[in-house]
This record gives sequence, structure tokens and C-alpha cells, in this order.
Amino acid sequence: MRPQVRKELGKTQADRGWQITYKRKKDLRGDVVLKFPALKSGIMTTNVEYKHYQDADLVALDAKQALAGVTLRNGASSAARNIGLAAGAIVLAAIAFVFFRKRPQHTKIVGGLAVPDQITPFSVVAFLRRIQREHAARLDEGSRTALGTQIREIESAFFSGATPAGHGPDLEAVTRKWMQAVG
Repeated sequence: MRPQVRKELGKTQADRGWQITYKRKKDLRGDVVLKFPALKSGIMTTNVEYKHYQDADLVALDAKQALAGVTLRNGASSAARNIGLAAGAIVLAAIAFVFFRKRPQHTKIVGGLAVPDQITPFSVVAFLRRIQREHAARLDEGSRTALGTQIREIESAFFSGATPAGHGPDLEAVTRKWMQAVG
């Protein structure tokens, strides 16, 4: 490093710039605080600047901050933090998947006949008509007549408009009843 020398009206003035590069030991763990060296007392200065790199930017510090020190972050600690955050995000995503996934309903299947996944008037009537067509042999004459009556009751309650909404038969109970009758 060569000092720059300037002459002003018989005075000689020297400018010196010092650059200190700090390299950490490979086995050092955690963050470290680098304190800038203090000037010896008795040295006359006109201007002292303290600067350090923060990412790619050169940042100026005042004397108080420089003497307090600058925290040098360890790259390994930030990598570990990023891995921890990624692992936490994966765990949260897995919990959300398990919690919000559509759980399959336990469908009882008897002789190829399954309870509808969604209990609606349409699905229940279709279910009962399928029992009437494919499984009538398993029912006695009174049950076959009751099944036809049940279908007409659901149709008139939900499709004719004569019955107020919500006053029809309990569709889940009807489905369970006829599934047990066939099974």
C-alpha cells in the first residue's frame, strides 16, 4: 500500500487507507462480533470513516457503532435456519393435508349394492329403485310394498312442492333401514 502525498502551502499531508479482511476459522460456530480497532490517543485526525460490507453494500458506521462491533453471521447458521423453516413448512403442509382432505365415508356394500356417498333425495330414490329392481327377491311381499310406498313418499315430499322444505323423511335413516332389509 502506498500513501498518497499532497503538498499544500509548505505542509505535507499523507493519506493512508487501511483495509482489514476478516476470515473466520473453519471450525468456529455461531455468530461473531467484530469490533473495529480504536485509534491511539494523541493521534490527530481530520476524518475517520468506519465501513463494512453488508451483503454486497458498503455501509458506513459512526464511531460508537464501530467500537460496539458488527455482528458477522455464520453462513452455516443461516443454512440451518433455512432448513428448519423448510422442514416446518413441510410439516404444516402435511398436517393441513391430513386435516382438510376429504375423508372417505365408510360405505357399506351388500351384494354389489352400496349406500350413496352423498345422501340427497335423488340419490336415495335411485338407491331404493335399484333395490326394487335388483334385490326384490330378498324381500317379502310386505317389504316390497313398503319399499314402493317409501319411494312415492320421498318423491312427493321432495319433488312435488306440496310439502314444505325440511319436512320430508330422514333420508339417512331410510337408507340405513333398506340396506339392513336387503343385507
